[in-house]
Amino acid sequence: MRKRPSTCTLALCLAAFAAIPARADTPKPSNPPAPKQASATTVAPRAAGPADPLLALVGGAQWGWSRQQVYEHLRARMEAAYQKKLSETLAARPSALDIDAMKREMADRLQAIRASYIAFDGKPSGYDSGQLAGQFTQNNDESMLRDRRARYDDYYFFIQGRLWKVYRAFRVAAFPGVTFDAFVSGLTRRFGEPVAREEHKDQDGAAEAVVRWRNATTEMRANDESATYGAFALVFVDRATEAKLPALRKHAPAPKTNPARDVVDVVAPRDAAPPRDPNADVVDRLTKPRAAPPAKPRAAPPAKRP
Repeated sequence: MRKRPSTCTLALCLAAFAAIPARADTPKPSNPPAPKQASATTVAPRAAGPADPLLALVGGAQWGWSRQQVYEHLRARMEAAYQKKLSETLAARPSALDIDAMKREMADRLQAIRASYIAFDGKPSGYDSGQLAGQFTQNNDESMLRDRRARYDDYYFFIQGRLWKVYRAFRVAAFPGVTFDAFVSGLTRRFGEPVAREEHKDQDGAAEAVVRWRNATTEMRANDESATYGAFALVFVDRATEAKLPALRKHAPAPKTNPARDVVDVVAPRDAAPPRDPNADVVDRLTKPRAAPPAKPRAAPPAKRP
């Protein structure tokens, strides 16, 4: 007689999932050092403060965190999400193989986050043009960690090893038909009226906009580059660190090739085409093959002799 796949109860499944062993390269939780006093040219760790309502949109990260603290934060959020997913699928009586597959999926995602780390030390990074151009500088002790999701990518930026910016790039295909005005209206209902709205045109004459909200520690910017990339983005910035950037960035960045975009630098999804219409079908634009060049007319064959 064939054995039926083993199943587990809610308590046993959740216990098994919570017991996922840490990978060899997974940092262990540690007590953060006592906060140091920052100067005009340093960024120091900070004591935990009250939750920032703006940063709640990116899971409650805190400015001044180290890369390890950000990683541990993402791991905790991921474990909670997978346990919820597991509990919601228990009605289907998942087998031990199903549970193991979920554990491997989470471990792979965590490894992808760790592998995404890059230090901007002067070497070509793959981000120096296009998506993230303008969000960082080279040779100024800056670095980045990426967390890829189904509907957006989160980029965590560090300077002197401390978190100071989070950039969320929405995948345009995940929000069909959503206009930038609707995007801003939703944020306004949650956070109140913005403190500023700026509009300008890029070098091709396409309209761009940035809308800003602020509190005592954070500035949140909603960026519209739908005319260029077909994308929206949310940028969260530590105001204290941003005010010191001229002193922190001792090596001046190379001049930008497009001064008209200095108001705000916007990240577009990695795989998005640059349509002029934000509601255009980006997938079709990416997958539609180019028209083949017209074939040259062939010479008529010589007439046969009678």
